[in-house]
Amino acid sequence: LAVAQHREALPIFQALANLDPSNFDAAHSAGLCLSALRQHDEALVWFERAGQIAITELICATCNRAISLGEMGQSEIAIRILNDLLRLHPDHPQALYNRAMLMMQIDEYEKAIEQFNRVIELDPEGLSSGDSLYAKGFANLLLGHYIEGFQGFERRYKASFDHQPEHGDE
Repeated sequence: LAVAQHREALPIFQALANLDPSNFDAAHSAGLCLSALRQHDEALVWFERAGQIAITELICATCNRAISLGEMGQSEIAIRILNDLLRLHPDHPQALYNRAMLMMQIDEYEKAIEQFNRVIELDPEGLSSGDSLYAKGFANLLLGHYIEGFQGFERRYKASFDHQPEHGDE
């Protein structure tokens, strides 16, 4: 694109990126336009934003890949993939939750409970946290820890009502 085209395209890419903060192409293209216009400091901001979006998407794809492998009975491979991911992003709640679920598939309930506790600690209000409460309760039941198991179910049940909209707030 010529300089004039970059000037015209820039506000469009920026508007698209602001409308959809997860739009990698718009953020990256805004960075490319700014770079072509020799506004490198501003371009770096947009490239950083695009990079963060790409990392988020890569983590999501890796978690989904691990889930599919687990569903295919390849839990050990899936756990290794998530271990690699967690070396780079050790506090990612969804990756920790997925690894815990895979650990349950191979009967490593104690390790799974540790992972579920970590998810709950990292993101107490998140979706993975609620699911972790439930799965932790199930793991405790499988280990014969019935009181802890039913307490986990009860906490999850109560948490689901705590996040329901009040009457008229729907």
